[in-house]
Amino acid sequence: MSRGHGTVQRAILDYVATIGDEEILMSKLTAAVFGTDSPTESQRVSVRRAVRQLSQAGLIVTGTAHGWTNAFNNEARYYWRVSSRGRMQEVPITEHYVTRKPTPEEAKRREAASRAAAKRLAAIERRIG
Repeated sequence: MSRGHGTVQRAILDYVATIGDEEILMSKLTAAVFGTDSPTESQRVSVRRAVRQLSQAGLIVTGTAHGWTNAFNNEARYYWRVSSRGRMQEVPITEHYVTRKPTPEEAKRREAASRAAAKRLAAIERRIG
């Protein structure tokens, strides 16, 4: 029988509450939760597990960033691999991120903004087509 959120889950919820609407990469979240610059594999796994459980409970929102930008030199992050035809292929690095769940008021505002943008796009398409 569960006795509430574990230590890592509580640390994640506390940290996500302090960053506001900002999205934080899983690697940075792991470093912040454990207070180290180079977390171990077991620490990374425990944060991934805790994030998955919190996301399934609807307490946080997760997503994936493909080819995210490096903050230091503003270059997209890719790696190279050899394709099945023997050619070099550029592949974007995939990183998962976490953010807090929006409040009901924020969700309504985002939905209204999305509907307004869809209406503007439909109007532009009617003018073009």
